[in-house]
Amino acid sequence: MYSKFRNRFISVILVLAGICSYSHGNGTVFTNLEEPIFGITDTVKFGSEDGSGEGEITGSEDQGTALPHLVVADGNGHPCLLATLNATLQVYYRVPEVIVHETYIAFADIQLPVDVSAQGVCAPDASSLLLDWGNATFYVNMTFTRKESEIKGENSTWSLTSISVTYNLSNTDIFKASTTKETVTVDRQRLSLFGTQVGNTHACDQDIDVQLGSIDRGVKLTFHNVNIAAFGVTSRKYPEGIDYCLKTDHYGPGEEILVPLIVASILSFFAVSIVIGYVITRKVIRIKEQNSYKQMA
Repeated sequence: MYSKFRNRFISVILVLAGICSYSHGNGTVFTNLEEPIFGITDTVKFGSEDGSGEGEITGSEDQGTALPHLVVADGNGHPCLLATLNATLQVYYRVPEVIVHETYIAFADIQLPVDVSAQGVCAPDASSLLLDWGNATFYVNMTFTRKESEIKGENSTWSLTSISVTYNLSNTDIFKASTTKETVTVDRQRLSLFGTQVGNTHACDQDIDVQLGSIDRGVKLTFHNVNIAAFGVTSRKYPEGIDYCLKTDHYGPGEEILVPLIVASILSFFAVSIVIGYVITRKVIRIKEQNSYKQMA
């Protein structure tokens, strides 16, 4: 009986160890994966595209560098969302290693082109901006949400609350030697970026990083030089009220580590509970065995 309980206890510990490994990998268990090969890095820039949809694209000069300037109009043709931004995507994907037959991680650095194709939808409480380029290789969808103030007399606020990125691994010009040819979509919910009051512009000249997905199947999206007005737009010009980003306006490692810490705490609690239960069970079994010996004597 003691041996049977010991085997069960060991099995539970192994299962918990597997769960810990899964959580540490941000939702992915890595097998036969080495450190990323930083030599396999592609910087891709796309040429001219026609563009389509409701988003109108015009040039904007910023320190000699052209930035995509997007104007989204509603059903009546009135501007409802303005965005001037620069962004880069670092896309992680798997590549085979032919010598040792293992799998490694490579990444491609993708620059958002000036003439990116843009579409958008404006609604009273939520607006979205969809960007695509590279002959349907990349899609970036951003959702902006309006929130009513809980304090009477204060204006409503808005922020970027979710991002999704879709990329097509079958494009071998970009994803060289990828082990799969599938289309991958990764997203991030419950964000709160570029927040400001309705009718104001959010401006940020810092680099803002957002991690979507995991290290072997994900994207690091970095925003640079952002100007966005998502609600309360009345013309093609940005609203005069401007809120600038703070140094803390960054969705980085500090917030990324919160979920793993919570998971680790829960697993630690279960592990301690199992150990305590194991000790108590052994004690009870020993007492029963001693009582059995006394009765036989």
